[in-house]
Amino acid sequence: MADSQTATSAPDFKSAHFIGIGGAGMSGIALVLHERGYVVTGSDLKTSRYIRQLTRAGVKVHVGHEAATIDEVKPDVVVGFGGYVCIPVARAAEKTGVPVVLHEQNSVAGMANKYLARRADAVCVTYECSAESLGAAAPVTVTGNPVRRSVIEADRAAGRAMFDLAEDDFMLLVFGGSLGARHINEAVVALKDELLARPNLHIVHITGPKELDAVTEALALTDDEARRWHLLGYQDRMGETLAAADAIVSRAGATSLAEISALAIPALLVPYP
Repeated sequence: MADSQTATSAPDFKSAHFIGIGGAGMSGIALVLHERGYVVTGSDLKTSRYIRQLTRAGVKVHVGHEAATIDEVKPDVVVGFGGYVCIPVARAAEKTGVPVVLHEQNSVAGMANKYLARRADAVCVTYECSAESLGAAAPVTVTGNPVRRSVIEADRAAGRAMFDLAEDDFMLLVFGGSLGARHINEAVVALKDELLARPNLHIVHITGPKELDAVTEALALTDDEARRWHLLGYQDRMGETLAAADAIVSRAGATSLAEISALAIPALLVPYP
């Protein structure tokens, strides 16, 4: 599994413009490059907590995907991760002679990457099985999906202390990505009595910000139950939380799969929807 924060070889470019920079994975890569002294810019359709974090760090982020962005930032390379918004910016880069690098995070390639792979200068994939379906003209490199240092190097003891777990407690981590997943939340809530009947089981349940109130009401935890059912709308210390876990129930998003695999945590995966 590729680790964007522990690679020893320095990228052979000076700047990069990230299309769709507002997500957890891509913003993490962008922040690493920025911290290493590269000129990093990006664009996304709307702002997010990750964009605000990048902006505070000094990264210039453009809200919108107008092709004119290429002329403005003059990047050495444009990196796209497959959203439909990649197409106009990647085509604009192609017309101005800026190299385009694609990364397909999923096992089944999306339509945007299939379209752009025929003209991209370099194509990277997480899974070898997705390479053939891309029809890329350039060589395809299996890189895996980048995993943040904060996940790879997270301290299990610190994570368990964060939730006041004893050495013999078993921690089940439940999450549905940064926005949460209603079906997972509802299924876990329905198992409340069965789960809490296990005396050493602690549930760390990250509902997603918009789902927190509804899940809190549905669970109706007593003070005693709340000592073992840790309910959070969002968790920004995800590395330590993952390190503390003994098992996971989660969505099967690309970033989640990479992080769970890197830490070798047993997991029950619930693909969208």
